[in-house]
Amino acid sequence: TLPTLANLFLLLQEENVHLRSKHPEVEYHVGMIMHHHRFDYVCAIYGWDETCKQSDEWKAQMGVDQLTHQGDQPFYHVLVEDGSQRYASQESLQLPTKFEHYRPNPNKEVGRYFKNFKNYFYEPNLFSKSCYPEDALCVEAARRTETEAALMDLVKQGLQRV
Repeated sequence: TLPTLANLFLLLQEENVHLRSKHPEVEYHVGMIMHHHRFDYVCAIYGWDETCKQSDEWKAQMGVDQLTHQGDQPFYHVLVEDGSQRYASQESLQLPTKFEHYRPNPNKEVGRYFKNFKNYFYEPNLFSKSCYPEDALCVEAARRTETEAALMDLVKQGLQRV
């Protein structure tokens, strides 16, 4: 029997769902602001693959074989502040060390993947949540942690005033 349109949609949807729980080697999540230390740019992660999914030609051109873990490491789809979109290895990314890097990204594609920028990271929109559902949970956990820390700071300040 032929699959229904709804079943085809579900199959396509399942192929595009990336679950962190199946790939513990993925260290970063969608919405994080990162610094590419090899090429010195600041970016926002909007997706990831558990290994490099580019062609052999692309890998050769980009020198993937010169990386410590080559293509056998997570690679991230990133929006760069200069307006470009790039594909970066996990070993090339790190958390920014400068406070001024934690700001909204001027890349025009930001709205395609994120709802808003809040507390140093982007909140995934419905599309990104459907593709990376567990990453969205990471954002929520980070927000709760930050809220709890802010509340603790308020409590400490209140105790110091007494």
